[in-house]
Amino acid sequence: MRRSLVGAGFSLLVLASAFLNGNASGLVFQETTSSSATATFTQVLADYEAFRRNVSPEYAMSQGDDTRAGELADVSPRGHITVLNGTREYLQRVVAIDVAAL
Repeated sequence: MRRSLVGAGFSLLVLASAFLNGNASGLVFQETTSSSATATFTQVLADYEAFRRNVSPEYAMSQGDDTRAGELADVSPRGHITVLNGTREYLQRVVAIDVAAL
C-alpha cells in the first residue's frame, strides 16, 4: 500500500508540475503550517489513489485490490472526461499546498 501511495504521489507531483508549466490560472493558493501541509498532502495522495482505483479496475487489480475483478475501465469519451476532471481536481489540491511547509 505504501509503495502505491508513493507512486501515486510521484505521479501526481509530475502532473502538477506539468500543469503549472501550462495553465495555472484560477488556482487558489493557501497558507498552511508544516504539519497541516503534510497532513493535507497525505490526504490528497490517499484520495488520488482511491480515485485511480475507482476509475481503473485494471489498476486496482495491479495493486492487489480485486473488489472490481472482471470489470474494465470506461474508455468512452465520458470516461476520459471523468478521469481528466478528477485528475484536474487533485492537481489543484496539490498545487494549493505550500511546498516549503512540507
